[in-house]
Amino acid sequence: MKKKVLLFFPSYRSIEAAPPLALLALAPIAEQRDLAVDIVDSTIEPRYRERIIEQLSDAVCVGISIVTGPMIEEAIEIARAVKCARPDVPVILGGWHPSTLAQQSLSAPYVDIVVRGQGEITFGEILDRLISGRTLEGINGCSYRDADGRIVHNGTRPTTNISELPAKSYHLIDIEPYAKLSGRRWIYYTSSHGCPYDCSFCSNASLYGRAWNALPAERVVEELVELVKWFRLDLVSIVDDNFMVDRKRGIDIAKGLLASEARFDWCIQTTANFLLRSNDEELRLMRQAGLSRVFIGAESGSDEVLRSVNKVRFQSTRVLHDVAEKCYRAGITCTFSLIFGLPEETTNDRSQTILMIREIKSRYPATEFHSNIYTPYPGAPNFRHAVAMGLREPESLEQWAEFYPKFQRLPWIDEKTHGEIQRIRDYIRIAYGAAPVRPRSRWRQAAHSMLGPVARARLSSERYAWPVELWVLRSMSRLKNAIGLRTVRTHVTQS
Repeated sequence: MKKKVLLFFPSYRSIEAAPPLALLALAPIAEQRDLAVDIVDSTIEPRYRERIIEQLSDAVCVGISIVTGPMIEEAIEIARAVKCARPDVPVILGGWHPSTLAQQSLSAPYVDIVVRGQGEITFGEILDRLISGRTLEGINGCSYRDADGRIVHNGTRPTTNISELPAKSYHLIDIEPYAKLSGRRWIYYTSSHGCPYDCSFCSNASLYGRAWNALPAERVVEELVELVKWFRLDLVSIVDDNFMVDRKRGIDIAKGLLASEARFDWCIQTTANFLLRSNDEELRLMRQAGLSRVFIGAESGSDEVLRSVNKVRFQSTRVLHDVAEKCYRAGITCTFSLIFGLPEETTNDRSQTILMIREIKSRYPATEFHSNIYTPYPGAPNFRHAVAMGLREPESLEQWAEFYPKFQRLPWIDEKTHGEIQRIRDYIRIAYGAAPVRPRSRWRQAAHSMLGPVARARLSSERYAWPVELWVLRSMSRLKNAIGLRTVRTHVTQS
């Protein structure tokens, strides 16, 4: 019987789930060493703990990928369970969070190894040592606890070009549970790594630096067409940090997809300035090839706020109006993301953001907006600034599990203002929000249609007290979600 590598992906707590890219990238590294791989995603596997424990007798290791926030809770649960059942099986953490906080992560007694930064090559070398029984000394990008219990940090590993890495092991995935949960046949896909910019709230550089490298257009087209046909996909979300850095490559991908027989929607993330380098004809071609949505980090309607996060030099609010117009003419949905609660944001800045939303939406109706409250992530350039302003930095891996981006309390925002920002976000979602991957139910569509004028009026007048309509909607939503989630999980388990 083959030895196994068990890869665990804790739930994001979202029904808009898709196969986990981080583990699909590690799986071929194990397969190259003739190891069996089992990817366990708790979002679709109610028995995730039992499934892992049952296989430990054949396991070389258990790898867990996490980002900062609630994913850490299930990661801790599984790591503790593994060490309780089989103390000799190494638990390896990887992903953004342990890459940034390797020392603190290894201070947890149930964590043996941390993979820092880009993980594929490092993980392969770790597997070689574990299989042969040798120590992890000298493996770049690896931190670990040695036989004497001391935490050791090896040197940093340079970033490997994505073209030199093996294709992700999508063949290990059963798409059906994800399709049942999210209501669509879709996956995430990565065609490039990194971003050339240095926005102060972004922790991307902690993994890839500021370098950008990409798969050639031909490989992207070949892989996408194969995946679409194999899984019968209707949507691919290309989650590159900045897809359009190389304009010609982006257009060549569109041309290749248009020439293929595959027909599906795809969406990208990029910065507005890069998208604006394409002319109308090129964007229409991309739309014909299936590009249906472009996600752009607008962050704020205030140039002062954009300046505070080092973004105004390449993407001012004027540029946001221009890219909304360009996407509208091409028939591509432009979805802007916003961040409220940044340290330098004022009440007037929030008003400017709401005004920008209304102006863009009135001129280009297909434009959508979604928002978050700012979360100071470890590894981001301005994290230390947030700590200096009073943010309580968690002191253990367990404490980081409570660091929840959607509801983060910030020391420079009082309770009343925090509540108001949450209401603003609710009204933006109802009045101008982005369509979710999972189609809205009829009752929710009706509720949004009915409450849309109310939400727009609230935002226009900036009156957010006594949000009775939100209270009612939230109560109905909790009831519907509880019933719906139980039903979906029952179907997934039975299938």
